[in-house]
Amino acid sequence: MSTDMEWAWFTGIFEGEGSIAFTGKNSVAVAIGMTDLDVIQRVKQIAGAGAIYLREHERNKPMHYWKVHRAPESKRILEQMLPLLGERRGARAEGALERLKSVRKEGFCKRGHPMSGPNLYVSPGSGQRLCKACSRMRDKNRQPRNRPRSPKAKAHP
Repeated sequence: MSTDMEWAWFTGIFEGEGSIAFTGKNSVAVAIGMTDLDVIQRVKQIAGAGAIYLREHERNKPMHYWKVHRAPESKRILEQMLPLLGERRGARAEGALERLKSVRKEGFCKRGHPMSGPNLYVSPGSGQRLCKACSRMRDKNRQPRNRPRSPKAKAHP
């Protein structure tokens, strides 16, 4: 567990070199990029999460990036930094935290229904996992198609 002093240092580095990116539908990525690998390694150690990437350029020094994509880790890191962030980055962090509220929790569908037991349907062909409660809601709200009906077959006497 990192100390308050380490988080203050981390937040200072983030203010100068970091970014918060909104990726995908509800995802958030927290990143810091710079040429100093030792600083990036310390960032990762303090955060206790993320990965380090190297990006080499033909004309410039190699850049090292620390990134966190997983929602629970991004949320924890943003909440830890929030009281120390300046106005602009603080507003961006609050927006990211609000966005992360919409991220699906493991074991639940995007509407919060459990994806287990009698509420889970696994498609035999694709193996796709579907929420039965959401399927029922979708079917109930589905508009009937306006397509011509085929003539009914007559029963034989």
